[in-house]
Amino acid sequence: MEKKYKTEQEGHLLRIIALKDFHDVKKGDKGGLIEKENNLSHTGNCWVYKNARVFERARISEAAQIRGDAKIHGDAKVSGNASISGNAEVYEDAWIYNNAKIRDNAKIFGMAWVYEEATVSGNAWVSGDACISGVAKVGGYAKICGHASVRGITKISGNVKLWSTKYSCISTSSIEKSEDYIIFAIRKNFNIFIGDSLEDHLLNNIKTIRQIYGKEI
Repeated sequence: MEKKYKTEQEGHLLRIIALKDFHDVKKGDKGGLIEKENNLSHTGNCWVYKNARVFERARISEAAQIRGDAKIHGDAKVSGNASISGNAEVYEDAWIYNNAKIRDNAKIFGMAWVYEEATVSGNAWVSGDACISGVAKVGGYAKICGHASVRGITKISGNVKLWSTKYSCISTSSIEKSEDYIIFAIRKNFNIFIGDSLEDHLLNNIKTIRQIYGKEI
C-alpha cells in the first residue's frame, strides 16, 4: 500500500506530513497529530489538519476531515465525508459518518451515532445510544442521550435535554429554538412526527417534565 503521509515525533504524539497531493492537501503539508498510523488511513482523502488530534484507538478513514482543535479518541470512528471541527470532541465508541458535521464545542460520546446530513454544533452533547440522522440539527446546550433518536428535519437548540430509557424518535421541528429547559424521562417507545401536537404526545408519554416553553406541567 502506498503511504500518503509520514510522521515525525512531537511530544507523545506524531505529526503527520503529506507525501503527495490529494484533496486540498499538498505534498509536504504538515497536518495534525496522531498517536499511531492506525489512527489515520493511508487510503482515501481523509486527513487530520494542523491542531487537531487523533489518539488511542480512534480511526479516521475514507474522506473524513478533522479540523480546528478537534479531538478524536477512545474507540471513536469518523468516516465517509464527515467533518469534525472547532473544539469538538468525539470519543468512547461514537461513530460519525456519511456527511455529518460536528463543530464548535459539541461532544459526541458513548455509543452515539451521527450520520447522513446531520449537524451537531454549539455546546450540544450526544451520548449513550442516541443517534442523530437525516438533516437534523442539534445545537445550543441541548443534551441528547439514552436511546433517543432525532431525525428528519428536526432542529433542537436552547437548553433542551432529551433522555430516553427505551428507543424513541423525534422527527419534528416543533421544538426549534426552545430556550427553556426540558427534561424527558420516557417510559415507553414513542414517535413524534411532523404535524403532530408535541404537547399531546408529551402528556401521554413523558414521565417527568420540568419546564416546557416556560410552562410548568
